[in-house]
Amino acid sequence: MGYENYIVSNNYPELADVIGDFGLSEYFSGYIVSSNCGFEKPREEIFRYARFAAHDPDIFYMIGDNPVADITGGKKAGYKTILVHREEQERTPETDFLCRELKDILPVLEEHDCL
Repeated sequence: MGYENYIVSNNYPELADVIGDFGLSEYFSGYIVSSNCGFEKPREEIFRYARFAAHDPDIFYMIGDNPVADITGGKKAGYKTILVHREEQERTPETDFLCRELKDILPVLEEHDCL
């Protein structure tokens, strides 16, 4: 659809191999792993590193399931944020959008002219 996806993870130095084993590599342009770059989420540095790795796009979102590591960290680094969580969870001030499932993200992006 014309956008790129990067995974930002605090774990799994072998993440690219695992994603490949699941047959999902074609959906991701890159992987930013804390053990490889020296910073963990929610530190701003890992998010800035991810944005740099993605060639500093005009539109970028942090989509995650952890309100602190993903959403607070992403917001501090200037990202729009989407919290994805099946359980009822209260929106934090850093949460721009709240989705129950991953499939609910696409309509949010379409509605906000991100695609």
